[in-house]
Amino acid sequence: MRRTAVINQIRGLLLERGITIRKGREHLQASLPRILEDADNKLSGALRVLLTQLQIEMHYLHRQIEESDKLIVRIASELEPCRRLIAIPGVGPGVARKVS
Repeated sequence: MRRTAVINQIRGLLLERGITIRKGREHLQASLPRILEDADNKLSGALRVLLTQLQIEMHYLHRQIEESDKLIVRIASELEPCRRLIAIPGVGPGVARKVS
């Protein structure tokens, strides 16, 4: 949730300055470096610093989520009840871990 909040904060700050980015983290990650480097978009220095800090936080949170996902997959693969649940179509490691 925190990563989504940071993404929405970045998008909101940019939208207030007339800069729109398509929905989705991937689009933001692809567009934000170009926006920060563009001297013609008239973003203030303070806003560029804030956006850079939020970008760093977004990357940090993304890495934390990836690590947590890997841990969940590892734990779910070690537990027999989880392995049986994962075998059900549409059930992934996160759901199996919560149920067992």
